[in-house]
Amino acid sequence: MRSGRRGRVLLADDEDAIALGLARVLYQDNERYDVLLARTGEIAQQALALEPFDARAHHVLAHVFEMTNRPEAGLRWMHQHVEYWAIETVVATHCWWHVALFHLTEGQLEEALALNDRRVRVGHSTAISDMIDAAALLWRIHLCGGDVGARWRELASAWGAHIGDGFCSFNDLHAMVSFVGAGDWDRARRLEGELAHRCAQRTRYGDTTRQVGLTACRGLVAFGRGDHPRAIGLLTSLPAQAHRIGGSHAQRDLLNLTLSRAADHVRRSGFKAPSTGPAGRSKTLAAGAGARVHPGPAVQTAVP
Repeated sequence: MRSGRRGRVLLADDEDAIALGLARVLYQDNERYDVLLARTGEIAQQALALEPFDARAHHVLAHVFEMTNRPEAGLRWMHQHVEYWAIETVVATHCWWHVALFHLTEGQLEEALALNDRRVRVGHSTAISDMIDAAALLWRIHLCGGDVGARWRELASAWGAHIGDGFCSFNDLHAMVSFVGAGDWDRARRLEGELAHRCAQRTRYGDTTRQVGLTACRGLVAFGRGDHPRAIGLLTSLPAQAHRIGGSHAQRDLLNLTLSRAADHVRRSGFKAPSTGPAGRSKTLAAGAGARVHPGPAVQTAVP
């Protein structure tokens, strides 16, 4: 906390908490999507007017830019304010991940890969949050046709120590992404076996593994092995409650982007893909469920 500004910092923290709360709500309520997005941007801006070094408010704005499909504005904001969020803050690595996603949206794969090497995975961190960011970024680059190369092997090795954690389905998904990306089928089989065992647990983790985690991980394996019809079948079978595994829309987009790429492969091959349900949409795309394949509406906020 900075000397002489205690009251201002506390107020900024209060505003930031409100912004984060609104951000969480808007992910689950599509009917108020545009209103809440706009209000979230306004409150984050108010928090930053009180305390420009509120890194979490910059993170909230990164989500607003992503959810309103404004990658250019997102890149401009994050780079212009980099000294406020990127220096020894708890969200620095994750905010660089957001910057990399903006580059990917712009089709700038090399820039995104460079950010992985220089910012996201530079120190080969073993912190779970950092490993999640790295796995999610490399997978997206891979889906976009980028050459990830040997980077997968290092990350898969780091995730190998967590196969038996039995703690969080969101973590399991990113571990599986790393194993599939590396072609490490032995670790992928071990994780799948662990998840199958955990399904019997009468815990929240057992529930999410049974309802979402195991099926989603099997869908990722099918995709990685080139069995795209099976990947589609598994990923479209996920329930509308798939969002309960945690994470934001931007993070859960991993599943629907994989589904979209699998459908592309099937269409090119001429194979008839399994039905994706009513109106041809995956259940994971139901209101409040998984992330979006297509960006949301362009919403005017207080963010320049």
